[in-house]
Amino acid sequence: MLLSVKHTPGVCVAAASEQLGVSEPTIRSWVKRGALVAVPKASTMQIEPESLHRVSRALAELRERGRDRDWLQAVVDHLHDRDARKSDVVQKEIVQLKRGQLKPA
Repeated sequence: MLLSVKHTPGVCVAAASEQLGVSEPTIRSWVKRGALVAVPKASTMQIEPESLHRVSRALAELRERGRDRDWLQAVVDHLHDRDARKSDVVQKEIVQLKRGQLKPA
Protein backbone atom coordinates (compact mmCIF):
# COMPACT_ATOMS: atom_id res chain seq x y z
CA MET A 1 0.00 0.00 0.00
CA LEU A 2 1.36 3.42 -1.02
CA LEU A 3 1.02 6.29 1.36
CA SER A 4 0.33 9.75 0.05
CA VAL A 5 3.27 12.07 0.69
CA LYS A 6 2.42 15.73 0.95
CA HIS A 7 4.89 17.77 -1.07
CA THR A 8 5.61 21.31 0.05
CA PRO A 9 6.01 23.43 -3.06
CA GLY A 10 7.96 26.14 -1.25
CA VAL A 11 10.67 26.95 1.23
CA CYS A 12 9.77 27.84 4.81
CA VAL A 13 10.52 31.36 6.05
CA ALA A 14 13.25 30.14 8.43
CA ALA A 15 15.11 28.31 5.65
CA ALA A 16 14.73 31.26 3.27
CA SER A 17 16.05 33.55 6.00
CA GLU A 18 19.08 31.34 6.52
CA GLN A 19 19.74 30.97 2.79
CA LEU A 20 19.61 34.72 2.15
CA GLY A 21 21.37 35.72 5.35
CA VAL A 22 18.59 38.03 6.50
CA SER A 23 16.06 37.90 9.34
CA GLU A 24 12.68 36.19 9.16
CA PRO A 25 10.89 39.57 9.50
CA THR A 26 12.88 40.75 6.48
CA ILE A 27 11.68 37.73 4.48
CA ARG A 28 8.07 38.51 5.43
CA SER A 29 8.58 42.18 4.55
CA TRP A 30 10.03 41.27 1.15
CA VAL A 31 6.99 39.09 0.47
CA LYS A 32 4.68 42.01 1.31
CA ARG A 33 6.71 44.30 -0.95
CA GLY A 34 6.76 41.79 -3.82
CA ALA A 35 10.48 41.00 -3.87
CA LEU A 36 9.75 37.41 -2.84
CA VAL A 37 6.68 35.40 -3.84
CA ALA A 38 4.76 33.35 -1.30
CA VAL A 39 3.20 30.05 -2.29
CA PRO A 40 -0.55 30.67 -2.49
CA LYS A 41 -2.81 28.83 -0.05
CA ALA A 42 0.07 27.32 1.96
CA SER A 43 -0.96 26.67 5.57
CA THR A 44 2.17 28.49 6.75
CA MET A 45 4.08 31.00 4.68
CA GLN A 46 6.22 29.27 2.06
CA ILE A 47 8.47 31.05 -0.44
CA GLU A 48 8.43 29.97 -4.09
CA PRO A 49 11.85 28.47 -4.87
CA GLU A 50 12.25 30.37 -8.17
CA SER A 51 11.61 33.65 -6.38
CA LEU A 52 14.10 32.72 -3.65
CA HIS A 53 16.74 31.81 -6.23
CA ARG A 54 16.24 35.09 -8.12
CA VAL A 55 16.59 37.17 -4.93
CA SER A 56 19.58 35.12 -3.81
CA ARG A 57 21.42 35.91 -7.06
CA ALA A 58 20.49 39.60 -6.82
CA LEU A 59 21.62 39.79 -3.18
CA ALA A 60 24.95 38.19 -4.01
CA GLU A 61 25.54 40.79 -6.72
CA LEU A 62 24.38 43.64 -4.49
CA ARG A 63 26.64 42.51 -1.67
CA GLU A 64 29.58 42.33 -4.07
CA ARG A 65 28.89 45.70 -5.68
CA GLY A 66 27.49 47.30 -2.54
CA ARG A 67 30.96 48.32 -1.52
CA ASP A 68 30.63 51.11 -4.11
CA ARG A 69 28.32 53.74 -2.52
CA ASP A 70 27.47 55.40 -5.85
CA TRP A 71 26.38 52.10 -7.38
CA LEU A 72 24.32 51.18 -4.32
CA GLN A 73 22.55 54.57 -4.39
CA ALA A 74 21.85 54.11 -8.10
CA VAL A 75 20.19 50.74 -7.35
CA VAL A 76 18.07 52.26 -4.58
CA ASP A 77 17.05 55.13 -6.90
CA HIS A 78 16.18 52.67 -9.67
CA LEU A 79 14.01 50.55 -7.38
CA HIS A 80 12.23 53.65 -6.08
CA ASP A 81 11.57 54.88 -9.63
CA ARG A 82 10.37 51.43 -10.72
CA ASP A 83 7.86 51.33 -7.88
CA ALA A 84 6.73 54.90 -8.58
CA ARG A 85 6.08 54.08 -12.26
CA LYS A 86 3.61 51.39 -11.16
CA SER A 87 1.38 53.87 -9.32
CA ASP A 88 -1.99 54.76 -10.82
CA VAL A 89 -1.18 58.48 -10.79
CA VAL A 90 2.05 58.03 -12.74
CA GLN A 91 0.40 55.63 -15.19
CA LYS A 92 -2.32 58.21 -15.86
CA GLU A 93 0.28 60.93 -16.38
CA ILE A 94 2.22 58.75 -18.82
CA VAL A 95 -0.94 58.29 -20.90
CA GLN A 96 -1.55 62.05 -20.79
CA LEU A 97 2.06 62.72 -21.80
CA LYS A 98 1.77 60.38 -24.80
CA ARG A 99 -1.43 62.19 -25.86
CA GLY A 100 0.23 65.57 -25.48
CA GLN A 101 -2.21 66.47 -22.69
CA LEU A 102 0.29 66.88 -19.85
CA LYS A 103 1.14 70.49 -19.02
CA PRO A 104 4.69 71.37 -17.95
CA ALA A 105 5.17 72.15 -14.27
